[in-house]
Amino acid sequence: TEWASQEGHAILVLGGYRSFGPNGFASTPLADVLRVEFTGEGDPDQADEPFTMSLTAAGQVHPIFQIQNDRVQNKVLWDQAAQLAGCSLVKRAKPGATVLATNPITSVDDKPAVVVAVQNFGQGKSMVVTTDTTWRWSRVARLKGQGDLLYARFWSQSVRWLTGRGLDDEQAPLMVTTDRPGYADGEAVGVRVVSRDSAANAAQGL
Repeated sequence: TEWASQEGHAILVLGGYRSFGPNGFASTPLADVLRVEFTGEGDPDQADEPFTMSLTAAGQVHPIFQIQNDRVQNKVLWDQAAQLAGCSLVKRAKPGATVLATNPITSVDDKPAVVVAVQNFGQGKSMVVTTDTTWRWSRVARLKGQGDLLYARFWSQSVRWLTGRGLDDEQAPLMVTTDRPGYADGEAVGVRVVSRDSAANAAQGL
């Protein structure tokens, strides 16, 4: 917890069958850092029904979810996003945390289940995403012959927010890409890492 509270440090945690259940993060020091309260013993800790994520009022204006400058058009894009395959359930966001997105078809204590929540933690930042199937924003779009703009923007802007970089800041110092958009179990993954300085020099013929 001391590390997470220092300036420039950030914690991002994804949901999953073993993330927020009785033997998950609740029994670790991360429970203090994560900005959600866990469900009690015997309570459901997973919702398996597919759902389309719903942005809260705070989520609609948060930099993580900005795709279009027009707020109405931006909301339409997220409303039309591919469904996510369930999510982990948490009791609620902790006081001071901001819920950016919810599961509109699943309730916990009569409120839509939390999907994305963020908060400053000391001088650091903490982010919880209670689903691990955001890859569907990329895979489903590609199967339809569309680009994976939502997936790419969500994760790049999440990292920018967590690291304190604005959306208009200059390009990150490293670019990391894979040789294919998807892989079968056991297949080798080709990863390419290019530094911004070397890419700029190559473009100038240096």
